[in-house]
Amino acid sequence: MSRLMSRPAVAAVAVGLALALPGCGSKITKENAEKIKNGMAEQEVTDILGSPTETTEADLPNLGAMIGGLPVPGGGEAPPMPQFPKKMRTSTWKNGDKQIVVMFLDGKVVQKQTTGF
Repeated sequence: MSRLMSRPAVAAVAVGLALALPGCGSKITKENAEKIKNGMAEQEVTDILGSPTETTEADLPNLGAMIGGLPVPGGGEAPPMPQFPKKMRTSTWKNGDKQIVVMFLDGKVVQKQTTGF
């Protein structure tokens, strides 16, 4: 009799898993990649794709500080240049052969690349 009682329990667990697994699918999809737009905040991207598989960060030179104040032909100095963004982050999301690479400049999307879709 205990075998008969365990079958319904096993069936219930199997049905529960079958219903839960579709919600656990990868967020690395063509549809989600298409949601990523230039100018989006990094947090908006992670809300869509989850945490990246890998991230690299680089400091960019402050070109405004390098150019501003230089002498100009005819005398005088060049006007102060705007302060350019200084942080470039590249985040990658992977799932099998599917990959989404997003470049952020000061926390905003500036470029997106997808492969495997």
